[in-house]
This record gives sequence, structure tokens and C-alpha cells, in this order.
Amino acid sequence: MHPPLRGEAETKAKLSEALKGDKHPKSKIVFVYSNSTPTILSHEFVSCTETANHFSCSTMTISRYLKSSKLFKRNWILSTSAK
Repeated sequence: MHPPLRGEAETKAKLSEALKGDKHPKSKIVFVYSNSTPTILSHEFVSCTETANHFSCSTMTISRYLKSSKLFKRNWILSTSAK
């Protein structure tokens, strides 16, 4: 391993912070509606990552359901736009 460059740790910390949540350029707001009341917002998340953490699944799973418009876990409608 090479010795750390001056400022390397600080730069990594800044990059990590800049790419979190809604600050990330590819971050999507995710709106979650119940299948039983599809016009009433149940949850709103600032990113697919936050949504995946809440539902204990992967971000890839959230992305797939956003693209497919299928019911998530037989109860939830995931959307990137508010109804």
C-alpha cells in the first residue's frame, strides 16, 4: 500500500458526503402509495437507497419496481412522480 497522500482522507470524506441521498445527481425521489388507497401518499423517500433500507431490500429491486409499475410486496405502488 502507498502512504496516504496529503488531503486524501479529507477528499474521500467530501466526495462521500457529496454523493449521499438527494445530493447525488442520479438520486430519485420515491413516492410510495398503498394499493388500497392509491391516491393517498404513504411514504416519501429522497432516494432508492433510502427506500430500499426502509423495506429491507436492494436498490436494484426498488429500481425494477419503479420501471415495471408492478405492485411491490403485493401492497405498495412505487413511483417517481407524485399523484
